[in-house]
Amino acid sequence: SHGDTQLGGDDFDELLMEHVCDDFQEQHGVDLRKTPTSKSRVLKAVEEAKMRLSFEPYTRIEEEFIAEKAGVPLHLDMEIQRHDYEQLIEALLEKTLLCVDEALTDAKLAANQIDRVILVGGASRTPLVHRLLQEQLGQPIHTEVDPDLCVSMGAAIQGGLIAGLDLGPVLVDITPHTLGIGCIGVVDGFETPYCCAPIIERN
Repeated sequence: SHGDTQLGGDDFDELLMEHVCDDFQEQHGVDLRKTPTSKSRVLKAVEEAKMRLSFEPYTRIEEEFIAEKAGVPLHLDMEIQRHDYEQLIEALLEKTLLCVDEALTDAKLAANQIDRVILVGGASRTPLVHRLLQEQLGQPIHTEVDPDLCVSMGAAIQGGLIAGLDLGPVLVDITPHTLGIGCIGVVDGFETPYCCAPIIERN
């Protein structure tokens, strides 16, 4: 079990929003991020565009009366290509691939020892995710399982456990990161209060 706990779908939305806002500012001289309403509308529009780009090579973002300049209303009308979006998010996906490497190292497994690769969650629909993982692990990605259904079923099982239902055997998650307490220690010959004494090792 491993992953970047600071990385999520919002980070992808944020990158796309920055790209759209920068382009709009270049064209019209207005920063949509400065107005909460405009920023909120752009964020919602890019989230929907991101989802469409999983199935279409390009998409269009259109938001009327998104801003105003000298009394003149401004409209957002921009085409985004999947290729451009993939360039924006590639650095974030590289971080995820590092997590895959670390998980394999912790499990003492080689990529060719993995039986099957199944992706779960909305972001797993991004074609670039499939391509990078396929290159990394050297085997096809299985897409016959609905990624949203998996998430829903997991939430339902968790809800059942909280409600006290008998659900039979349930896989209990392990700690992906080492847990410990802060302590004083020596680093490079100097005493420092910023050390960690592990109590539960990761995995």
